[in-house]
Amino acid sequence: MYGRRRPAWLAVAVAALAAAACGSSGSAAFSASASARSLHAAGWAATSSAGMPHTLAGVRQSGYLDVVAPDGAHLSLQFIADAAGAAKELRAIQVRQPNFAGTAVANVLVVPTSAAQPPAQDLAGIRAHLRH
Repeated sequence: MYGRRRPAWLAVAVAALAAAACGSSGSAAFSASASARSLHAAGWAATSSAGMPHTLAGVRQSGYLDVVAPDGAHLSLQFIADAAGAAKELRAIQVRQPNFAGTAVANVLVVPTSAAQPPAQDLAGIRAHLRH
């Protein structure tokens, strides 16, 4: 009745879900300007700023957004050239500030403006509206 062969569309669907779960499709870095437009369209406030061009880990910052979520939470998004650089910068921050409540989403550091962890619904909104 059902053989061991699986349809090709199943492999494609699994790959697409895996990419979505990682917050990125492919290896292209997310863009601050494209993400700002997407966040604005979803009801967020997003303002470009200089951010922290001199990173702790010496990685290249490619953009920075100060954002306000629809629930009023204030966050900063630091766009790093690539995901490996964002992970390196996150580790460098955590060495200096062990209680740092931020996180990395692909090549973007999500930095809360308070000591509190960013709300889960805001992290989900950021993940949904980051664009290449």
